[in-house]
Amino acid sequence: IDRENAIAAGFITCISCFGRELVIQAFDQYPKVSYLGVDTNMFKNLNINKKNQILFIGQKFKMNGYEHAQEAIRLVSKNIRPELKILSISDNKNGRLPDKEVVRLYNESLITLSLSNFDTFGLVALESLACEVPVIAFNVAGYRETILDGKTGFLVDFDPKEIADKITFLLKNPKIAQQMGKTGRKWAMKN
Repeated sequence: IDRENAIAAGFITCISCFGRELVIQAFDQYPKVSYLGVDTNMFKNLNINKKNQILFIGQKFKMNGYEHAQEAIRLVSKNIRPELKILSISDNKNGRLPDKEVVRLYNESLITLSLSNFDTFGLVALESLACEVPVIAFNVAGYRETILDGKTGFLVDFDPKEIADKITFLLKNPKIAQQMGKTGRKWAMKN
């Protein structure tokens, strides 16, 4: 049924090149890409004090990289180890927190971890970049389209040690982290 519907469609769009590749593979159709956007008037740097925390947004599931995030934090040296701040939809009785609260959490954080195994675009990463917070993400799927490796954050393998090393690097080099955040904001606004 899905294949018949895809073939019958006059026009197909996807939210990423990665999603486009999936449609091509599954249906032999060639959709246009229309990226998701972020309201950069809402998602921005609030110039508030940072907490010694790293933000993880997602449910506490293996497919979201939760175990990798926990292990990576554990591997960061105790004398600089940040708190892993977890924002999960299941933590809020009414679903997603209001955008203003999410923006505040991004701004209070030093880094955002985007560790989903299969995120077709990476809206969390884009929101974080718009708030000038660098992102460490798995080198998979849509993250390859939202993170400029070494410029707005880091793309990493499924290795808690590598994640911990990147966290440590950014914690020990706050000027580089700040510059990555500024570059991320410019990229988010442009693209």
